[in-house]
Amino acid sequence: MSTATMMSSGEQLPRSEWPTITEFYSGHDIFITGATGFMGKCLVEKVLRSLPTAGRVFVLVRPKKEKSVKERMEELTNLKLFQHLCTESPEMIDRIVPIAGDISKPGLGISKEDEEILVGSVSIVFHLAATVRFNESLRDALQYNVIGVREMIKLCRK
Repeated sequence: MSTATMMSSGEQLPRSEWPTITEFYSGHDIFITGATGFMGKCLVEKVLRSLPTAGRVFVLVRPKKEKSVKERMEELTNLKLFQHLCTESPEMIDRIVPIAGDISKPGLGISKEDEEILVGSVSIVFHLAATVRFNESLRDALQYNVIGVREMIKLCRK
């Protein structure tokens, strides 16, 4: 149950007083991992399109050998999925803030400066990053799908 539906006394607010989804997200910065994956792309687009009053959308992006974080973000926003948004509300794309990192690294591979920004401003987290390869080594699968979650929880507790 969302804390937004609870009163300070611990009692639940009447359903008629619950915030709408838009009201709940309004003004809040969001952090999304796995934004370059299938579900992550859909989530980023949906958040930008459906929650115009939400704050910034920080996305964790792993630099690859052949592509920088900036190049990967350009690829993401140039997808057909984002075409309507780019045409109708291009300012919404500017709400995306890429954060270089890697869920397989300690501290999610995020710089201290970026960590301070996230800890100081983000109030909603969607952790979608994972490996879904069935032939992944057990060590790598654990690193991404278990240790990565633990690192995200540590960040959220700060």
